[in-house]
Amino acid sequence: MKADAIIKWFMPKEERFHELLGRGAVNLGDAAKEFAALAHSEDFAVRKAHTQKLRETIGGHAQVLLEALRVRFEQGNEDKESLITEIHQQLGDSVEKLLLIKVILDSDPQDNKREQG
Repeated sequence: MKADAIIKWFMPKEERFHELLGRGAVNLGDAAKEFAALAHSEDFAVRKAHTQKLRETIGGHAQVLLEALRVRFEQGNEDKESLITEIHQQLGDSVEKLLLIKVILDSDPQDNKREQG
């Protein structure tokens, strides 16, 4: 069998697959645009609005953990590096996790000056 025949053999035969693949590609493109707008926004209200347009990316248990970590950060009693390490250890990959880490990193002007300089 030639390579193209093997690939053709593995491809789904139903037309519905191609329709679903097309819709999935459109959804992925829309989500990428929303994420780009979210990532480039400096305004928290704009970030929140874009985040609400995205589908849920984490489950209920992870959301509870995220909120607890956010409260601990807002209290200001903890080392930021240790808190970020704990966030990485306790939470999987999600937009919400990245937003919290960005808020933590952006909260210290000295860190921003070191990154730019």
